[in-house]
Amino acid sequence: MTGGGASTGLVGFARALRHGGVACGPERVQAFVAATAHVDLARRDQVYWAGRVTLCAEPDDLPRYDAAFAAWFGGAPPPA
Repeated sequence: MTGGGASTGLVGFARALRHGGVACGPERVQAFVAATAHVDLARRDQVYWAGRVTLCAEPDDLPRYDAAFAAWFGGAPPPA
């Protein structure tokens, strides 16, 4: 994922996460996209943590985030 397609994919993931019950509004999505500018998008673990710290606000968000991440990016979420 690189370039403009990366941003579209990241926003799509945030949209899927919102549909999964995580209240990640525009400010959180912007923070996520900004955070991914500082990670290697080819590294799933870095994308995972950039999203988890910016898109999740409540403990109940974490299992929803993990499920959406696995569905969107494929495979199990990285270990803690």
